[in-house]
Amino acid sequence: RRAVAGWLRPRHVGSGPAKFTVVYLFAGRVTSVKSYSGDGCKSYQPINWLDTPVRPSDEAATGPAASTVSVAGTWTGSVSDNIAGQGTSQVTFAQSGSSLTGTWHVSFTNAAYNNSGSLTGFASNSTVQMTLTPSVPTACGLNVTATIRASSSISGTYAAVNCAESVSGTISLRKQ
Repeated sequence: RRAVAGWLRPRHVGSGPAKFTVVYLFAGRVTSVKSYSGDGCKSYQPINWLDTPVRPSDEAATGPAASTVSVAGTWTGSVSDNIAGQGTSQVTFAQSGSSLTGTWHVSFTNAAYNNSGSLTGFASNSTVQMTLTPSVPTACGLNVTATIRASSSISGTYAAVNCAESVSGTISLRKQ
């Protein structure tokens, strides 16, 4: 989930504090909206992209509390990438509440596409959302949205973030 980049102009409501709204997005979809208030309407407020996904506990209450599902451990499986083709993947999650950190690695027939790095994200209900940051600074980061099935498999899609190429694909993992 990411905050919309740009400038938001506070608006006055009567004589009270200024109010503004931040819209959070993940994979191009609105995932939550948060309203804030401040002291006066003296200037525009900068809102930059967040580097780390927002955990459900950090969001405004938007409905029933989400349940935390455990995905901690090592998961392996397949990747189908629109540029690199078919490959294999290993993801290792560390989990604290709904927050995820960890590492990932993908291997393809053409080793030039192999990649690895760190991840941050969260697991809530039957959904895993994470950002994969490659260890090679020039490689594209990826946003992943996946569904947990029967606590032993995860499958979903990914898309590149701030990348010159339109990289996307699917991933399917099983818990080891």
